[in-house]
Amino acid sequence: MKNIKIVKVTTRMGIFDCVFTSNYPKRGYTVTTPKLNGVVTFGDSEKEAIVMAREAIELHCDCLLMGK
Repeated sequence: MKNIKIVKVTTRMGIFDCVFTSNYPKRGYTVTTPKLNGVVTFGDSEKEAIVMAREAIELHCDCLLMGK
């Protein structure tokens, strides 16, 4: 059974709600950001998943701001 929860991730662009889905029975979390279509990442632990989500959101927003 998968466990799903919403985690607020603080970035330099603001605070984003991210959906953390546990990869039961395997380890780790898949993370999506509903307000930013296409932002998907993964972390072995919840702490690592938050770091990876922050990086993915900031990179995505930087690319949008640069027009790429």
